[in-house]
Amino acid sequence: MKTPSFFQGVCVAFALALLALGVFSAFSWFVSIDELLKLTLAVVGGSYVAYLLRASPEKTGRLAISALWVISVIGVGIFVQRLGGYFVAHLLMIWLVRSLYFYPGVLLAIVDMALTALSAIAAVATLTHTTIFF
Repeated sequence: MKTPSFFQGVCVAFALALLALGVFSAFSWFVSIDELLKLTLAVVGGSYVAYLLRASPEKTGRLAISALWVISVIGVGIFVQRLGGYFVAHLLMIWLVRSLYFYPGVLLAIVDMALTALSAIAAVATLTHTTIFF
């Protein structure tokens, strides 16, 4: 399989947004908002990592990365209580998978980390400046 195109990435992002909407809507009656956001982030992040592993031309280590992802999500869920730390931990885990499977060198991985950090900053700024989240 060749590397994913921009259009394929946009389609996956749209599908993951619909998945997040479905998870959020389905469990909003039973779970507190903090736990619901953590659950949604774990489901969407895990789905994105599964997509990355499927789209990667590299075949080795997929089972190990999947197991490490599950262990990391459980560990972060137990030890990180604040939502911001949980969000950052998931971003770092996703960045690590992307950098291991898609970039041939350190420079591109660092650029991806910077773009990931800028997108997180933009998301937090948008969330704090608009009052339409909840």
